[in-house]
Amino acid sequence: MLIGRVGQEPALRQAGGTCVVTLSLSTVERGYTRQDGTKVEDKTEWHRVNFWGKSAEIVSKYVHKGDKLYVDGKIQTNKYTDKQGVERESKEIRCEDFEFLTQKPQGGGNTGGQPSQWQGGRSQQDNGLPY
Repeated sequence: MLIGRVGQEPALRQAGGTCVVTLSLSTVERGYTRQDGTKVEDKTEWHRVNFWGKSAEIVSKYVHKGDKLYVDGKIQTNKYTDKQGVERESKEIRCEDFEFLTQKPQGGGNTGGQPSQWQGGRSQQDNGLPY
């Protein structure tokens, strides 16, 4: 489970006849000051997140750079060989559920960019989470 900010505009593509969106999501561990006065800086981590099918279509249409998202999914590890022949691996999140956390303007119609099936950042599949 991650809560973070979108780092790029989502781009919809097709993979084997299925819609896919891949985006970067930043999460921040807030800094603090120790009792001895030493300051510990914020730590930002970037996560590669994949959305598939209907979720990908919704994300490509309504999510923008800087928006805050809650993402629930599984970590996938991909192994590959780079151009120099070195074995490498990358990790990404395959999204299973998500929620908009950025409030969109609630003007007339749907011009605020929030799809009608989403209310207050929560999908129709209300899973009881407090955010």
